[in-house]
This record gives sequence, structure tokens and C-alpha cells, in this order.
Amino acid sequence: AESEGARHARRTREAAAAAEQQASKASAQQAEAALDLGGEALVLAAANGDMQMARTLVSARLCAGRRESRREGGSHLGATAGNSPQQGDGTLPSPPTKLPAPQQPASPKESQQPSSPTESPLGRLSDWLACHGAVTNAAQPGTSPHGGFGWFASHALCAGDVVMQCPIALLMRAADARADAAIGAFLGLARESLGRSLLDDRALVWILLLHERARGVRSRWHGYIKSLPGDELVRSLPLHWTQVQLAWLSGTPLHEQARSSRDALQGFYDHVVVGCLRTHWPAAFPAEVFSWEALCWAHAIFWSRALTVELDGLREECLVPAIDLCNHRPGSAHELSVRRMATLPAVDGGGDRVAPAVSKRGLFYVLTAGRSIAEGDEVRINYGAKGNGELLRAHGFVLPHNDADVHEIQLGNLGEQEHGVYQERLELLASVGLQRRHFLFAGGLPPTLLSSVRVLCASTHDELQAVRTALSPTPDSAAGGGSSGWDWSAVDWEADDPFGKCGGEDASPLPPAAEARAMAALLTRIGSLLAMVPTNRARHEDGEGGGSAAEQGSDAYCKFAAGEYCRGQRVVLEYARDAIASCRDAARSAARKHECSAPAATDGTPPIRFRGRDNIAAGGANDRDDEVVLRKRPRQRDDAS
Repeated sequence: AESEGARHARRTREAAAAAEQQASKASAQQAEAALDLGGEALVLAAANGDMQMARTLVSARLCAGRRESRREGGSHLGATAGNSPQQGDGTLPSPPTKLPAPQQPASPKESQQPSSPTESPLGRLSDWLACHGAVTNAAQPGTSPHGGFGWFASHALCAGDVVMQCPIALLMRAADARADAAIGAFLGLARESLGRSLLDDRALVWILLLHERARGVRSRWHGYIKSLPGDELVRSLPLHWTQVQLAWLSGTPLHEQARSSRDALQGFYDHVVVGCLRTHWPAAFPAEVFSWEALCWAHAIFWSRALTVELDGLREECLVPAIDLCNHRPGSAHELSVRRMATLPAVDGGGDRVAPAVSKRGLFYVLTAGRSIAEGDEVRINYGAKGNGELLRAHGFVLPHNDADVHEIQLGNLGEQEHGVYQERLELLASVGLQRRHFLFAGGLPPTLLSSVRVLCASTHDELQAVRTALSPTPDSAAGGGSSGWDWSAVDWEADDPFGKCGGEDASPLPPAAEARAMAALLTRIGSLLAMVPTNRARHEDGEGGGSAAEQGSDAYCKFAAGEYCRGQRVVLEYARDAIASCRDAARSAARKHECSAPAATDGTPPIRFRGRDNIAAGGANDRDDEVVLRKRPRQRDDAS
């Protein structure tokens, strides 16, 4: 007869075996969701100092990893013997002693000559999307005439049609980094030590991307990562240009931005990656995976492809597989949104139906057509109103004749005031919401540029008071949202003059002579900026392709991009120069009319003061700012009249 103790032990073994068998039947997606949930709880437990709970969660995750490993017949990150938690030491368990070597993205030459369609980057991406429940029947990937890859309409689409939909689980987010079994807890501790400003959500995505690339086929983003560009993207960004290449941008805002961005990235690598992650947790962040070259690649991928998605009422930047393959078109009305869609069963590589990779109860990120699309046309989205400086800095390409080109200008002490007076002018600018920094563009003047110039150049108390009164809000201007009359919502990128309907500033509150003096000072500043911009006009034959005749990242490609950017900067500055010169000439003409129409003065009347060649008595020969004092002789009265 079986004893009570034996029966209890047998039942315990049977229950454990049944639980093991049930767990082995769970789908890979369900196991992934359970692991992610455990990762979030693990980070929370570590942050709260609950080491016992953290060890328990790690044990459960390692057991789940071993079960998955046995099902797949391969190894798992958590299956090594050295990863079992040590009891009673009060520390988190060590991660695997060494991660697999990183999987390098396919090079352009490899992608141009695939051995089979599914081995090409686009083929791998399509298979990966289909296996994870994405629906892309309305579009298919292909080579874009504008350079790189893109999406093309499989059939005619109308406005409002869904171009593609992908499960939210495919997004690569900072939350995924925090919930990762191998690195999530350490990233949480690093953020507590370094601060969120140094290790922000963007940086978490960079680190997650490198970690998942090292996992290879075990990564749930494997097909997506294999479709990403390689070092050619890194070489196309000014951030990573050589000193010779950077010289092509000398005298432009992008030159200084590229240098400061590289210094910032180098500081992040030295202080965060090497000084913290690789030093304190070398097994989780091995040097061969988290190297300088690898970080430059991950940084370039994020900045060139990240999109803003609204989730749970919050907007966050993340990598958006499939949709981030779309190229840029200014004014495109296609819209990215998050919706609750009907889920469809995914198909694995062999055609069998598997559980859909859907999280957040059926939420999808969806690309909707904003206008009709003909069959075979490329589906391009709008990255935003970005000039060639921003496109080249973040994305590595330029658009010929880009209407969104801008040039940053710092006004400085235009009126050449004394230090104390200049500081008072700056305080006045701040009190009325004006700035010294403005962005010039072709087609108009910044809405508050002239007001800022008038404040800086006002030389008398009366002039300053006139400007202050004009800038003071009135009930009508407050109700209308300001006194500048500029409406950014009226920008029409399809029109010949995109800014024609945006409005502008009111008339100058300064006297004509003071207005002419202020415009002349601004004109001098713009002229000095224009003289600094290189005149390199190197062009390729296919202007529409943005330099696609040269290989991306090559010296010729970068030289073309720099030349196109500098050409756009000169166009913007030349337009601003001509517009300001017109304002100056109009003010000078008004000053002449004012002088000619002034009433006759007696001997005791204060003198009328003019400046420069605007003085009629000077005969136009005086081109300096020297002040000329005139006195009008009283007209003799004719007693007979």
C-alpha cells in the first residue's frame, strides 16, 4: 500500500509535470509577453530595493528561457549554469558571461545581389512582418528612384484607405529596453545613478537596438534589424564626416551643429557606455557589442528613422518597423495613427497559421492614405517641415530647391549699445516674448525679427518707448493670439509662395530715420553671414534624386549634399538681404518726405537731425552714419500778399 507521504510526493511530481507540459504548449508570443511583464516588475523591484523579489523574478525568467530553449532545440541567453541567482548576497544575479557576436546589417552590395528573394533585406522584412501579424497587402517594398528602399502601392488607393497596419508589439520602444530580461534591470539602476537626462528614452532605444542585433535570430526584431542600412548611413551624416568634408560646410549653422553633436555623442559613449554600463556590467554590455562604431550606427538609425507615436495619451519617439521605410515628401497627407483593429492570424514561413503577435488588446499602428495613390506610385510620408540642414544632419540626404530651408541668425548687439544699455534691451526682449535667435527663410521674414531688431537698435528714450508701446498686448491682439499677424497654419507647401498667406508684422513704430538705421544694421549682419557661406555648387546629373548618382556615404555623395545645402543657405540669405534692403530703402524714402514736408522753423526751433546719405543737403555723397545737423531758414513774409 502506498503511504500518505509517497502519494503526496507522487501527486506533486504529477502536478509539476502537468504544469511543465502546459507551459511547453504556450505560444512564443504569450511567453514573450510574460517575460516582458516580468522584466517591468524586475526593474521596479530593483528600484525599490526588494532584492528577494528581484531574485525570484529572475529565477522564473530563467526557467521560462530554459523551457523555450528545449522546445527550440537551441541555446538561450538565460540557460547557462552561471546565471542561477545566488541566495543571500543581496545583489542582482549576473547576466550571461558573454553575448553572441553582433549580427551586422546587410551591406548595399550584398542586398543588390541576393541569392534568393527572401534573403534580400526587403524579402526578410516582408517575411518578418507577415509572421508577426502585419498586413501590408496594399503596398510592397522596392527600390526607390529617390535613393534607398521604399513602399509602392500594390493597387490604386483612395483617401482614407489603410496602406498598412502592424501590431503595436513590433514597435521598438524605450519601454522594451527597460523590460528586457538581460539588460532592463541594469539600465534602471544606471538611470537612477546617472539621471534620466543623461540616459533618456532615446538613448535606451539605441542600447536596445544594439542588444537585439547581438541576439541575432533569437531577437523578435531580427527580420527588421537585418533590413536596416549599414555604415553607409553613418558616413552620410555630417556628424561623422572627416575634417576635409566638414570644411565644405564652414561658415554655416550646420558646421557647428555637426561638431557639437559629435562631441555630445562622444561624451555619452565615454561617460555612459564605457564609464557606467561596460564598467559595472561587462557581461551584459560587452565591448564588442557596445563599441564606438556600433553606437554611431545605432544613433544614426534612430535619428534617421524614428517617428513619434501617441500611446496611452503620451507621445513618444520609437522605431516603427515597416512605416519607417517610407521616404520623405514635403506636404504628404498620409497619416500615422494608433487604432484598435481586427486581428488576423499570422503566417509562419511554412504557411501554417500561428498566434498573432498582438499586444495591448489588438492595437495596431496604421498608415492611412491622405489622398488617392495610383498603382505603382511610391508611398511617401512627411517627416515635417525640415530644411536641408535638418535633413542632412539627421537623415543623410537633401532635397533640391527645398522650400523649407532656413538659416539661423543670432542678432547680438546690433545697435552697438553700451553693455548696461544692451542688457536692458535683452531684458525688454524677454519681457515681451522676443528673442535674439531667429530662423530666416525664403519667401518672407520671421514674424518677430523686425520687432527684435527695433528693440536692439532704439537709441533714444522716445524710440524705445514707442517700440515698447507697440509691443504691449491689446485686447484685440490678445484675443487674436498675438499682434504679429503671422499664421503658421496657413503655410501651403504646394503653392509657389508657401508663406504668401501667413501674414506679417505691423508697420514700424519708429520714426523713419530710426527705422532706416535699424534696417541698415540688420542688413550689415546678414551681409556678413552671406559672405561666410561657401559657393560650392557641385551637382549631379539626377537633381531629383538628391545625389543618388553617387553611392550613399561616398565622398562625392557628401560633397554634393554639402553643395546643395550651401546653395539653399545662400538663397535664404539673399532673399532676406533683398527684403531688408527694401525695408531700409522705404524707410529712407519716408525720412526724405518727412524732411521735405516739415513746417518752416524759426531761429529758436530745435534742429532737424538726419543720418548718412539720406540727408538732402549732403547731396547723396555721404554714405556714413555721421549725423548732419540742419537748420531751416524762416521764409520771409511778403507783406503785399
